[in-house]
Amino acid sequence: MVVHTKPKYFFMVCALKLENNGKVYYFSPSISPHSSLTGSDFVGISSLYARLLGFKEGDFVIISAVNNLGSLRQIQVSPASEDDFEILSVSLSLNERGLISLMT
Repeated sequence: MVVHTKPKYFFMVCALKLENNGKVYYFSPSISPHSSLTGSDFVGISSLYARLLGFKEGDFVIISAVNNLGSLRQIQVSPASEDDFEILSVSLSLNERGLISLMT
């Protein structure tokens, strides 16, 4: 899924807020020098992740920048199913590194 938009001051954005069909999702932007989207007016989302969130080809979404994020004291992750638990267990160290990098 590719969305045509570019928040003002994109490189200073703390998070992206994406709204679709009455639901709100938050993403942390990641700029890749190897991406074909670099320097363009597009935000890329993995097609697998987009499908898992229920997005369909041609969906209209609204993306806005979120700059004034507060701080967290605690994060709880609860898997919804046994499969989710297995996926979370396998990728736990990746998740921990990702969360730590967001906090620093």
